[in-house]
Amino acid sequence: MNVNESCKQNGRQKVIVFYFFRFGYRLALLAAATIAYIYAQLHPDKPGLTKNLTVNLIAWAICVFGIVRRFFPSRLESMGCDKLFAKNYNPREERLPRKSSPNQGLVLTLILWVLLNSVFGVLYLTGVINTGAMILLCCIYGVCDYICILFYCPFQSLLMKNRCCVTCRIFEWDYVMLFTPLIFVEGIWFRSLFLLSLLLTAKWEITYHLHPERFLEETNQNLSCANCTEQLCRYKRRAKGRNNQ
Repeated sequence: MNVNESCKQNGRQKVIVFYFFRFGYRLALLAAATIAYIYAQLHPDKPGLTKNLTVNLIAWAICVFGIVRRFFPSRLESMGCDKLFAKNYNPREERLPRKSSPNQGLVLTLILWVLLNSVFGVLYLTGVINTGAMILLCCIYGVCDYICILFYCPFQSLLMKNRCCVTCRIFEWDYVMLFTPLIFVEGIWFRSLFLLSLLLTAKWEITYHLHPERFLEETNQNLSCANCTEQLCRYKRRAKGRNNQ
């Protein structure tokens, strides 16, 4: 194995370990949030976690850190997330013919997401569900985010038809989708997370429209299978293979 292959292997392992660590972390957070929510429903006379300033501050700071670090390149992130940065653009000498529109399914995905969360928003505003349920929903979205990356993504398979996460058009939409339920929840703690994640998504979209060549496999060699240094799609392929048997 030469030096370049060794570097690719090390980078691949770091990304995989990091993503599975975050998947486990979000699973643990969902479990804790579920227990806290059930406890609050069984003991409505006692103050819940949403009224604990220390817990709110720590949770808010962790979420803000997760969003802010995405404004900068990282060796622990997938190329699908980091492809907007100029340092990760490796132009092809000869551009490949475009296989399909990079925006395929984009509008439909956005519409379906808005409709889905509008349902929860109406339920919240009419008092059917409470703030704890909306926070729990965010935690569920957080786990689903990594299920999409590691195992199965309905957006990829059913709507956008992109080859893998590396070529995903909406990779950086994850935080704004995760915190969508917080639009309806009053309080600076909650809405600031959505607004900050919206700013991150705006940066992604602006960069895409200014430098689309960074986002396309046909123009950026770093997005090709041959140059992939992480191969997160291996688990999706295995799952698909088992389903086809």
